Amino acid sequence: MEGDRRAVIYAVSGVFTGLELFAVILRIVARRMGQVNWNNDNWFIYLGVFWTLALNIVIIMYARFGGAGLHEAFVEQTQPQMLIFFEKAIPPLAISWVLASTFPKLAVLQLYVKVFAIKREARITCYVTGLILIGNCVGTIIAALCVCIPLNALWDPSVSGQCININQFYRWARLANVLSDVVVLALPIPHILSLHATKKTKLGLMITFLFGGILTNVRSGFVAALVTWVEYFKTNAVSDATWAAATILPWSVVEVDMYVIAACFLSYQPLVSCVWSGLKNKSTRFFSTGTASSEGNSWAKTDPQSTARSNSEDDWVQLVHKKGQDGGTVTEGSESTIRVEHQLTVQSDVRNQWDSNIV
Repeated sequence: MEGDRRAVIYAVSGVFTGLELFAVILRIVARRMGQVNWNNDNWFIYLGVFWTLALNIVIIMYARFGGAGLHEAFVEQTQPQMLIFFEKAIPPLAISWVLASTFPKLAVLQLYVKVFAIKREARITCYVTGLILIGNCVGTIIAALCVCIPLNALWDPSVSGQCININQFYRWARLANVLSDVVVLALPIPHILSLHATKKTKLGLMITFLFGGILTNVRSGFVAALVTWVEYFKTNAVSDATWAAATILPWSVVEVDMYVIAACFLSYQPLVSCVWSGLKNKSTRFFSTGTASSEGNSWAKTDPQSTARSNSEDDWVQLVHKKGQDGGTVTEGSESTIRVEHQLTVQSDVRNQWDSNIV
């Protein structure tokens, strides 16, 4: 009876809080690099971060003061006041969870509305999904505040009142959350495939959306939502509630934190481009030919006055600067070698929207 699984709750909450905050910092850096202005998506992201942190705090307090992770019989024998705290924390837990899981998805849907603005069906799908999420959020909050009437009947056995089925409340409040994950993941795919662009551009966009969605959202947020949902059906959250919480709560932490990370990931394009450009330049210097002891690369466009992008090839001239044996700098040019490389840049309507509206 003296099993203790509180360490699991502390560890998962601590690790994923750190990952979430790191993801948000990277998002801020990427937005500054891309010189992206403040927009409505930021409100959704930062509200999601606030409520995710609030949920993590509630869950840690659940373990510290409510006995989550201990057997209920043991808590009742040793520190029965913990059970009162455990019951009182049910409404804050449900409210912080539904808000933490809703706002990051609204941020992604807001981005989709801007990126796929030319597709009426996509906009309608985003609006309908957003309304369902908001409706589920409002309904869950109302249910959490009315879990017992009067509310103090939830933790005070001496008070006569009517309470809803806690197990069913936990289980079905997550249905809209799981279904919205499917929409968020599937929505970009048909539009990317229908673009009039090169396979390389389509592949790049697909990787951006799917990596931000599948590797973070599906493998973690979406999968965590499914696992948590299944666990709620397998676990009786009322019988030995404090012990069952150690199984359910860590998955809830993973779920909401990964929603925030997934939403932040879609903002990393400027940062990834900078890192990739640096790696590419290092690779170019490493594999460039010549006998010089060191090299530096500079790029010059053949038409420096032109800033417009087109679907044709742009000529770029790479001037290779070599450091000579006498310590001087030799620029290979008209009398030496000018290496001309062609960079193909394909811009589509969606890509232009992505570049200007990336969050």
